[in-house]
Amino acid sequence: MKNKKIFITHQTRPENVERLQRFYAENKIRANVLSFIHDMAGAIAGADLVIGRSGASTVIELQTIGRPAILVPLNINPDQAANAASFAKTGGGFAIEQSKFTPRWLSSTLAELFDNPSRLEKMATKSRVENNAVDFDDIINLTIKLFKKHEDVLSYFANKFHHVLVDEYQDTNHAQYELVRLIAEKNGNICVVGDDDQSIYRFRQAMPEIFMGYKDSFEDFTGDNY
Repeated sequence: MKNKKIFITHQTRPENVERLQRFYAENKIRANVLSFIHDMAGAIAGADLVIGRSGASTVIELQTIGRPAILVPLNINPDQAANAASFAKTGGGFAIEQSKFTPRWLSSTLAELFDNPSRLEKMATKSRVENNAVDFDDIINLTIKLFKKHEDVLSYFANKFHHVLVDEYQDTNHAQYELVRLIAEKNGNICVVGDDDQSIYRFRQAMPEIFMGYKDSFEDFTGDNY
């Protein structure tokens, strides 16, 4: 297998980006090294093969999209080993321990797979599972849609939660704000805690401005704002 046949998209910690870019360049491997992949589903869908850890969300995405994978469970998390074994059992890929995930093994496995594209296609087909999965954003947006369409459901939850407390409010995005407001507005009892200087989730559309505009957003609620 020649390096020119592959292109790698590699997500890593920000402090590792420069070092890995240099490594790939020195070894004449085409690669895009990123500290964060904003469209992970799109990246997975566009990949011929995925290599990564085996957290539950990763396995769900692989099964939902239907992509073959080499999964290397994180040693300190026993659930990841079970996730990887379950995925490999379907024929969708490999589960390999960290200690056995060597350059020699990886090189040999990649050569075998990329020299036999029909095997990759079969693995992709076997990996796909119809599980009606949704991601975190879907959970929030679908709940908002449900509340707006069915007032009786919204009323049930508003009556169930007479007081609402939101921590880390500086990392709230618009959808989360809308969900909180829908639940809290009936009783008008809400308390939020946050620090706009500690906002770290702008890449997930978090808006510290929502936190700073708290008084204006909830001025029609009962009680005092501080």
